[in-house]
Amino acid sequence: QPEYAGKKDSFDICWLGSPPLWEAGDFAAASPAVLEAYRDRMIDWCAQLRGQDVTRTPLPVPPTTSVEEYIDHLRWFDQEVAPRLRG
Repeated sequence: QPEYAGKKDSFDICWLGSPPLWEAGDFAAASPAVLEAYRDRMIDWCAQLRGQDVTRTPLPVPPTTSVEEYIDHLRWFDQEVAPRLRG
């Protein structure tokens, strides 16, 4: 649409939902190999969305059994996933 020409950088395109990315039980019980595969699936999914100019999307959170486990997941995400999504 011509009225949006030159405004692409001022819009966020949000994609709600994602395919099942977590395939294990609780986060705390996951092996390093399971976490690595989960990380790679999230990165691949975000790359597909980036290819469609999507700028925001929620990602599923694996099941956790406590607040501490949820915080562990957030820390893991910050260290293992977020740096690979920036840029």
